[in-house]
Amino acid sequence: MNQFQDLTDFLDKYDIKYTVKSDCVEVNGDVDMHDELLSELPESFGFLRINGSLYLDGNALKFLPESFGNLKVTEILDLSNNSLQSLPESFGDIEVGGDLFIDCNELEPIKTSFANLKVGGEIWEDDQIEDCTSEWSKKFTEIGDEMDSALSHLIDCMQKLQEHIKTV
Repeated sequence: MNQFQDLTDFLDKYDIKYTVKSDCVEVNGDVDMHDELLSELPESFGFLRINGSLYLDGNALKFLPESFGNLKVTEILDLSNNSLQSLPESFGDIEVGGDLFIDCNELEPIKTSFANLKVGGEIWEDDQIEDCTSEWSKKFTEIGDEMDSALSHLIDCMQKLQEHIKTV
């Protein structure tokens, strides 16, 4: 059994191709795991080296494993729209080549030192909770408008059907 067995089992479950190296597990290409209903990550998750982007947005993650600070992603790291309550002490050591998204979570004031944080792009974090809720509110409004339109169309069809039945 290798030292990254929990991580490789996890990647196998999602059919993600990888290479086990002596100090990490390497993935070439994007890892798209958004909206997978993930509530936790394997303890050795931080030993991933992703030559691409990592999308973990839209899950149910409350915490990240302590090893997360060892993570290296060459492009985007998206942790937005989870339920993260805190970040591990090691979080300040991650390396991200592009943007880092940690917005729309339930983060307490961040105590972790970001002195060693290496992010090539922007860091997206919450300025105000309204930013997160307004995004969801807009989506629900759009869905509601579509449902209203469909319901109006259905009512029109029912009225025409009733008229047709009366004439038969």
